[in-house]
Amino acid sequence: MVIAGALVVLLIIIWVVRRRQRVQAEHERWMRAIDLAVGKALHDAGIAVGVKLAGQPVEAVWHRQVMLAHYELPVGTQNTEQQVRAAFGNIALSQLALTDVWVQAENQHVNFDVAYLVNDATKAYVADLERVE
Repeated sequence: MVIAGALVVLLIIIWVVRRRQRVQAEHERWMRAIDLAVGKALHDAGIAVGVKLAGQPVEAVWHRQVMLAHYELPVGTQNTEQQVRAAFGNIALSQLALTDVWVQAENQHVNFDVAYLVNDATKAYVADLERVE
């Protein structure tokens, strides 16, 4: 009896670990896709990034399967809030939505968040933001 119980516990642990690994791999794949699409949108708009663009997942909503990434660019002649808005206003990528953009005065960076519209949770999140604005 004890062996059967231990085996059940072991199988549950293995299942939880494998599920977590699959979810993490999926999030990493989505982040790479977001980074590539954001980099292309900025490049096509003439905004020089200079380095490989790497967004950070916004953890407050990722646990709800909302695919949202945060980016920073140094403020410069090509990197302004208006130019970032224009870069995403001109793209024909239906899978991306610019959800927020602002300039942080302390470190002179343009900050912006981009949603990757690959699931219903993310689409609902963006729709909620549009209703609030």
